Amino acid sequence: MAEIGWISAQNAPEGLRVGSTLIAGGQSRGEFAASNLAAHVGDDPLNVQANRQTLLDQIGAKRLQWLQQVHGETLVYADDKGQPALPSADAVWTDQRQLGLAILTADCVPVLLWRADTSIIVGIHAGWRGLSAQIIEQTVAALPVANSRWVAWIGPCISAAHYEVGQAVWSKFEGWPEQQILRPHPTDAQKRNLNLAAAAFVALKRAGVDEICCSGICNYSDPRFYSFRGRRAEETGRFASVIMRI
Repeated sequence: MAEIGWISAQNAPEGLRVGSTLIAGGQSRGEFAASNLAAHVGDDPLNVQANRQTLLDQIGAKRLQWLQQVHGETLVYADDKGQPALPSADAVWTDQRQLGLAILTADCVPVLLWRADTSIIVGIHAGWRGLSAQIIEQTVAALPVANSRWVAWIGPCISAAHYEVGQAVWSKFEGWPEQQILRPHPTDAQKRNLNLAAAAFVALKRAGVDEICCSGICNYSDPRFYSFRGRRAEETGRFASVIMRI
């Protein structure tokens, strides 16, 4: 099976593997073609398992920690012994080597964090619910390191140009710097265009993260990535953003 496509974070340092998978490679078929890594979207489980194994081998990981992402704020610790069950969480951290932390998305924001000395790494799944509930700020505050210098990469996500939301969503961001997060919808006064990457950037700054790099990639408009809104199908695949200490 062909290797799964991969882009590396622009600010990934030596000692870490940081990046996101692409649609290319893998063995999923039909609307999931070809590198779907999500087990919950209706793809053939054997294909998902094969794709995950290919990714694991490709990045040189002993294990990949997956999450049952629920748009919450729970943070879990991953170690090389593995979890007894797939943890229901949207943030995960570890200090172990060759243990990849995998965040699945297809429009939401994957945020990958590490200490400047690369001793601790973190993966966060941040949709609008998680961002408005301060998952990033809570995660950084809960990590067992005081006065640490954190570095972050904001991975591919849907851009504001393609992410229209109603008042039930944009009202959750009242009090945020609106000029960065929200902009008027061109034709509907009841809607706004929400900039998830900008919201993640603001949240990281609030959490005390000074070094932040954004991929600048809109997965909706870039055909190399899955997009739930962009595919206009009942379901689509998910790509993974992964961080691992080498």
